[in-house]
Amino acid sequence: MKPVFEFKAVMDQVKVYFDRIVLTPTGIKSWAVDGANEILFKNIKDIQFQEATLLTKGFIYLSTSVAESGKPMTLYRAGSDKNTFIFKSDALLEAQKIHDYI
Repeated sequence: MKPVFEFKAVMDQVKVYFDRIVLTPTGIKSWAVDGANEILFKNIKDIQFQEATLLTKGFIYLSTSVAESGKPMTLYRAGSDKNTFIFKSDALLEAQKIHDYI
């Protein structure tokens, strides 16, 4: 099946399908996270979106449990979290489209 969106994030390859998102770690994150993480949209409890600016990177955090959804994600923690992908300011529009689709 062909993805609706395909996105190269800072430390992940992101593929969005009609019913799920697949985050495959690349680079240094692949050392901390084992393999691809597939998240079904029906299992997502909360989405935290931080926009990227010229000075800071942004991220999208997909919370899959009620306990996780109460904790705000930080850019520091996002680097090693399997349910989060980080993006630069030049990819903000693409990340916004993914956020809106989910």
